[in-house]
Amino acid sequence: MGTVVLFFSFSLFSPQNIVVAVEYSGTKVGYVKDETEFTKVQQQVQQRVAAPALAAQAAGTASDAPSLDLEPKMAVALAPEAETADPQEISDELVKAGAKESVEASGLYVDGILVGATTEPQDLLSELDTMLETYTDEETQGVEFTNHIQLKSGVYPAQQVSDVEEIASVLSSSPRGRTAVAAANPSLEVKVTKTEVTEQEIPYGTTYVDDPNYFKGYTELVSEGRNGVREITAQVVYINDQPIKTVMVQTKDISQPVNRVVKRGSRVIRTKTLEGKSWNVTFENPLPSGWLSADMEDYTGHTGIDLAAPRGTPVYASAGGTVVMAGWYGEYGYCVIIDHGEGVKTLYGHNSFLTVQVGQTVKQGEQIAKVGSTGNSTGNHVHFEIRVGSKFLDPLIYIGK
Repeated sequence: MGTVVLFFSFSLFSPQNIVVAVEYSGTKVGYVKDETEFTKVQQQVQQRVAAPALAAQAAGTASDAPSLDLEPKMAVALAPEAETADPQEISDELVKAGAKESVEASGLYVDGILVGATTEPQDLLSELDTMLETYTDEETQGVEFTNHIQLKSGVYPAQQVSDVEEIASVLSSSPRGRTAVAAANPSLEVKVTKTEVTEQEIPYGTTYVDDPNYFKGYTELVSEGRNGVREITAQVVYINDQPIKTVMVQTKDISQPVNRVVKRGSRVIRTKTLEGKSWNVTFENPLPSGWLSADMEDYTGHTGIDLAAPRGTPVYASAGGTVVMAGWYGEYGYCVIIDHGEGVKTLYGHNSFLTVQVGQTVKQGEQIAKVGSTGNSTGNHVHFEIRVGSKFLDPLIYIGK
């Protein structure tokens, strides 16, 4: 390895400047303007000699080419400015001096890092374009490498020069195929911009139709709803197949939603509460501390619901009205029936004790009996019915139990 030497050159006819002389193995190669440009020379030379042989890299084996020890030295010198050279030119001369065999070629640099060199630069550019084309489909607006990619002409060690196929093999060696460019070098990124059209459902709502023939709380599906369809056009940006940004471009409704139609009862029973402070407009649970032991569907011929509770638990009027039955009533045992007017009645069966009499007016929430198991019963409970004329309504619809 050569040593640092100061070169002083005097001329009676040319002005002298302080410059940096570049030397390799004791021989002056040329001049550069300053230390910054000398540093560029060092970097360029080291990249050219340190890049692995691509043929060996593509084959997955170590290169058998000897490594180059090409480290230039610098020295302060006086020389005419006209004798200074560009760092690229000095790098070329150093490679010629240090490499056993050198070749005029074009180096492929990714973000300033040399990947490989070739004597077929246009073919390499075409190969890179082909790689980008694999990302292209009918939705693609643009595709590009996000990295700064350059081809730089210069002198390279022969062992670093490969044909286009070898460089492409290294860049595209990945089982994923289409994303191979990014997989070969994690720093190499592909940006794809697409216009994508998707469809989104527009939820339907509910339209209620009030029916005075049914009490509040009753509902019946008249017709099913149908979602609408909205077409969304968006611009989506991908980096290595991962979406990173979506911008809505436009929306268009293909079809409008159709609401489902539900019939609901609007009929009310206006009954004063036990406290006399407010008016309620529907039925209340006659046994709020109890639990449902059988609904109307529990067995054939069941005309109400069964609410179970311990013997003696208070039973309350579900709505205000006049007591028209208070006594033994066949299979119902001790029973209370309250007339609420307009053909509406409620029945409370199987009680152990009655606290009201026929003809008595009761308010909603007033105690009328106590839970028992009289009549055709297998346990302590209240059998509760809502009757409208000769029809039996399902109490669960109205009392929310």
